Amino acid sequence: MVYGTASFSGEKTVSVRNENGSTQQFTAPHIFIDAGSRPAVPKIKGLDEVQWYDSSGILALEEIPKQLIVIGAGYIGLELGQMYSRFGSEVTIIETSAQIMSGEDRDIAESLQELLEAEGLRFFLNSSVELVEKSSHGITITFSNKDKKDTVTGTHLLVATGRESNADGLNIEAAGIKLDEKGYIKVNEKLETNIDGVYALGDINGGPQFTHIAYNDFVILRTNLLHKGNASTKGRIVPYTMFTDPQLGRVGLSEDQATKKGLNFKVIKIEGKRITRGIETGKPQGLWKAIVDKDSGLILGAAIVCSEGGEIASVIQMAMHGKIPAKDLATTIFSHPTYSESLNTLFTEMYKE
Repeated sequence: MVYGTASFSGEKTVSVRNENGSTQQFTAPHIFIDAGSRPAVPKIKGLDEVQWYDSSGILALEEIPKQLIVIGAGYIGLELGQMYSRFGSEVTIIETSAQIMSGEDRDIAESLQELLEAEGLRFFLNSSVELVEKSSHGITITFSNKDKKDTVTGTHLLVATGRESNADGLNIEAAGIKLDEKGYIKVNEKLETNIDGVYALGDINGGPQFTHIAYNDFVILRTNLLHKGNASTKGRIVPYTMFTDPQLGRVGLSEDQATKKGLNFKVIKIEGKRITRGIETGKPQGLWKAIVDKDSGLILGAAIVCSEGGEIASVIQMAMHGKIPAKDLATTIFSHPTYSESLNTLFTEMYKE
């Protein structure tokens, strides 16, 4: 283990500046780049003149914000926004897209937004932040929505506008490694860069930016390099869970993605009021949705908004891995009373015209 700041000084040469100021050079037949990503900082006028927080800094606060403004309605902004709202903050979220969770299907996004608004969170969608400035009451944000301008004032500001690659600090050019247009390292299905024996895994290769994907990248490399396997990222089924309450569990394709791929599919969904476990726990809320291939009957993807959405999405993921037809989940016996048993209800929708 070497502690220090690493960067490339040649195609397969890494220089490490140690804590005492000295420099060491290392070469190897295989190099693995797993330098991650960092919170993206948008170019907004006045932002550098006020105190603002990213996803790490906001968790280090020793006080509860009276009024928290959040720029960005992705999973980071929504998770932290709801958390501070439940702590007692007045939370306002500003998002440039027409919906929260811009990569999700609109019905799923709207279902979750309604639940968050019922808790008191306030949203401004289709809104672009133009100016951030200090004011007598804290921080004032000026934003535009179409041709209209508006302002909101708060005591604290969270910037949650995604993440960006750490490749820019590695002197990648010296190694001859190619980057994509967003600055992430280009890799093939085996996670290898354009330089033989140099691999990139985790956030820095631009793939889905989740801890479990970084771990799966490691599994692929271990399989191929240590066990002479043939693992790749091709066709891997990617899940994620947004830990709001209720959760949003997602696996596989969304309806929008399936449409863009030109697939022949059926959309099935049920509202939370039909979820038996939700009724029993006093939380009949959310939306369950699945995409099923009409030709094969296999599940292409699902989104689950409910208290244990991530766990339910995992059950569906296992069915997808095992190529279990959707109709089989309509008749599988699940324990009662559990959230899983409502998979019967969801997939019975297959039989409705």
